[in-house]
Amino acid sequence: MSWSKSQIAGYILATTVAKDFQFQLILVKTIGISEVTNIDENHKEDPSII
Repeated sequence: MSWSKSQIAGYILATTVAKDFQFQLILVKTIGISEVTNIDENHKEDPSII
């Protein structure tokens, strides 16, 4: 599955709150969209995980 920039932006906006936006955006740019949800869930449980 390929993601357009608008799809990625929509996904981020739909799955994050404002304070997490930059964090999500960095993850997307660094490791790609497929890993974001997993890491975000771990981050919520243990804020020390980056």
